[in-house]
Amino acid sequence: MLKDLKREFFDNANVLTRLIVVNVMVFFAMHILNAFFTLFQVAEVYNTIDYYLSFPASLNAFIFRPWTIITYNLVHAGLFHILFNMLILYWFGTMLINLMGPKRLLPIFFTGGIFGGILFMLAYNIFPIFSLALENANLRGASAGVFAVVFAMITVSPDREIRLMFVGPVKLKVIGLILLGINLIDMIGSNAGGAFAHLGGALLGYLYIKQLRAGKDLGAWFNLIINFFTKSNTPNLKVVHKQQRTRKSNKEHITYQYDEQKVNTILDKISNAGYSSLSDAEKAYLMKASKDK
Repeated sequence: MLKDLKREFFDNANVLTRLIVVNVMVFFAMHILNAFFTLFQVAEVYNTIDYYLSFPASLNAFIFRPWTIITYNLVHAGLFHILFNMLILYWFGTMLINLMGPKRLLPIFFTGGIFGGILFMLAYNIFPIFSLALENANLRGASAGVFAVVFAMITVSPDREIRLMFVGPVKLKVIGLILLGINLIDMIGSNAGGAFAHLGGALLGYLYIKQLRAGKDLGAWFNLIINFFTKSNTPNLKVVHKQQRTRKSNKEHITYQYDEQKVNTILDKISNAGYSSLSDAEKAYLMKASKDK
């Protein structure tokens, strides 16, 4: 059974499904441990585990828990917390992968989480209103990374429409403005720390796409780390300016390689006029490029 689950959710799954499955597995593992330790009246053991996985607002605490800038993205407080995050991640992550390919998702997600955590820490150390809560404030949840994915997608195609229940078609840029407004208001609300993390993730998602169009990949460091640990010799996100034909075993294969400028031009067109403005040839070109990245 375990082999079947491994094959279904990891070997055959795309990167988005794997990310969601890992979040769900960590959620259930953490809450099963919480129930177990609570039954034996040693809930402090669970609290210690949660403490060493959550990202602290205090710089002094972070020095002794530097790994939490990554692990906090996988720890969720409750069922609705993870359900909301994973649904939004699935919807916008699917759209982003369809336009830009699967290799962009994880760098955007985790870089957004890091940037969101940094903004959370800065807010708690800069604004006097948080001074009393500084030492005990901790951040958990995938929201900052999810916001990075959401706003990366909005930046790529702001005029793309999605259909919302009871509302009808709504442009992505409208959804982005609503989300920004809610979090700007919540900076002094009950989830002030989360609001700053969300804004940090949103800003990173926007900057990631803008810098990518300028020829700079803010997530290159992440793929280098992944390639190092997986011992991958595959070049990361390499784009060349020609098509070449190769032969192998007397069979002809065509290796497609893409003009980066053309891809960026198509992405700019989507940003300005929406995905529907593309010609069939441009849609096919972008789709093939995203699948081969």
